[in-house]
Amino acid sequence: MKIGVKITLLIATAFIGIAVVSIMSFSSLRKLDDMFTYMGDVPFKNSVIANEMLSEINTMARSSAMLVVDTNPVEKARRFKNVSENVDHL
Repeated sequence: MKIGVKITLLIATAFIGIAVVSIMSFSSLRKLDDMFTYMGDVPFKNSVIANEMLSEINTMARSSAMLVVDTNPVEKARRFKNVSENVDHL
C-alpha cells in the first residue's frame, strides 16, 4: 500500500473514532440532564430544614457575639432573650 492510502485510512479511522466518542458523550449528557431534571422536581425537604437551622444558628451567633460587645444593659437583656428563644425554637 502506498503512503497516501495509509494516511487516508488513518484519518478516516480517526474521524470514525471521534464520531463514536461524540455520540456516546451526547447520549451520556442527555442521561445526566434527565437525572438533574428529576432531582430538581423532587423536593429537598432535608435541605430546607438544614437551611432553616443554619439561619437560626447564624442569628444566635450574631446575638451571642453582640452580648459580649454590648454595654447597654437593656439591649443585652433583649439579645439574651432572643438567643434563649432561638435555642428553644431549635
